Amino acid sequence: MMPIRSMILGLTFSVVKSQAQQVCKPSIQPPNSCIPCANLPITQQNVPASLELLWGTWYTIQATASVTSDTNTCTQVNLTPQTKGQLYSNITYTGSFNTGASPTGSNVQAAGLAYPTSSNAFGQSGVFPYNLEILKGIPPSKFAFLAADSETAPTAAISFSCSDIPAYGLNSAQMFFLSRTPTMSAVTMATLSAQASKAVSNFDLFTFQKIQQGAACKYYLNPTSSSNAVQNHSLPIPAVGVVFIILGALAAMVAAMVVVYRRDEASGYVKAPL
Repeated sequence: MMPIRSMILGLTFSVVKSQAQQVCKPSIQPPNSCIPCANLPITQQNVPASLELLWGTWYTIQATASVTSDTNTCTQVNLTPQTKGQLYSNITYTGSFNTGASPTGSNVQAAGLAYPTSSNAFGQSGVFPYNLEILKGIPPSKFAFLAADSETAPTAAISFSCSDIPAYGLNSAQMFFLSRTPTMSAVTMATLSAQASKAVSNFDLFTFQKIQQGAACKYYLNPTSSSNAVQNHSLPIPAVGVVFIILGALAAMVAAMVVVYRRDEASGYVKAPL
């Protein structure tokens, strides 16, 4: 008869081997790109030190393919400060897209909260400036702009999020090519790609899906030009009948109250519930 100790060691080895052989399967819901980002260093390229220049509305030109539905069209995102005139304000992060593979399909919008990771996070290379909270009670993803086409008047950029949440089995990166207009030239896309490859070491792991944009699209978020990014802070007004859903980033997870940081001029960062 096999000794008990040998049986236990054999069973343990089998379990470990089974776990090691498990392969990550990308999924749209919940979003999991299977592109690891835990402890991944970032080195922002040509990103404005004043992140106010990156607020406002962007058109998503390309998105990480493994977590993007090919039936979504005319995607936009908007970053609006909750406290005007305050650089370290919390940011309302709104996403909008049309469904049914139609540029005039039913519109879906979703809102999350981006809040600064510290009181001096902006303009520091290698630092994620924002935490992006999609669902209360779920640890936030880290969020940053990796690259931009200008440090003073950006019209195109790449955003990056990292969901490193072991408790939910997530170690998943997402990347998006953004433009202030519904188009992006091949030259700009190549320039941003070259910058992103310097910003993160795993850029080659990403494949991208082009998002339908253009004149046929029915858009719901007010556009922002590079010249009025700082001034154009008003929240987008949804059309009647627009459906609001939880933004896909952590949509399948359990909700609860969470404490976030808000900026207070007198005392700096203070904890406050949403």
